[in-house]
Amino acid sequence: MPIHVEPLASALEGSPGNENGDATLDTTPDTTLGGACYFLAVATIEPRKNHMLLIQIWRALIQRGGPTPKLLLVGRRGWESEQTFRELDLAPDLRQHVIEIPRLSSLHLRLLMKNARAVLMPSFAEGYGIPIVEALSLGTPVICSDLPVFRNVSQNKALFRSPIDGTGWLTAIDAMTDHGSALRDEYARKAREFRAPTWQGYFGNVMDFLSRL
Repeated sequence: MPIHVEPLASALEGSPGNENGDATLDTTPDTTLGGACYFLAVATIEPRKNHMLLIQIWRALIQRGGPTPKLLLVGRRGWESEQTFRELDLAPDLRQHVIEIPRLSSLHLRLLMKNARAVLMPSFAEGYGIPIVEALSLGTPVICSDLPVFRNVSQNKALFRSPIDGTGWLTAIDAMTDHGSALRDEYARKAREFRAPTWQGYFGNVMDFLSRL
């Protein structure tokens, strides 16, 4: 059978708000972030997403002293991540710097992603990686695992690090924290060069493929 692969477009483009009409969505970022420097990770908290790497990096940043950026973890708690949950619930040194946001409207997520220093995705394995597309479509730099699918999806516009290279991730995050960061400027420029998939193109190409079967 013929096969056609069509990249998904960003779900945040053209989204005026929460399509589900859920009034219980967390609006913490509106009231606590202000103009704070922050990084964003969007994923269910489960082992494949490698949240422990980010927690270890933020602990190192905190212990070093001085201004520490915030880390926003957008996503629900999943499975087999009890150690990560314990860190988030019980570690007092993390609470002021790591903010867990289980649910968020499309509008708030778009705003957070647009203003983040970078979107972080240290996954061990992925099938696609929609937060990378969402971030690059908004012109936001991305630091992600060096996986073939991420190189493909990002069109090589992201900064790649091994998911087990804690020092490499720490160095990259540190370099992107400063507002005068040359590294962030470089990857913001690359993000602007990203050719964002569109839903019009997606459905047009899928329908064209179906018409030829």
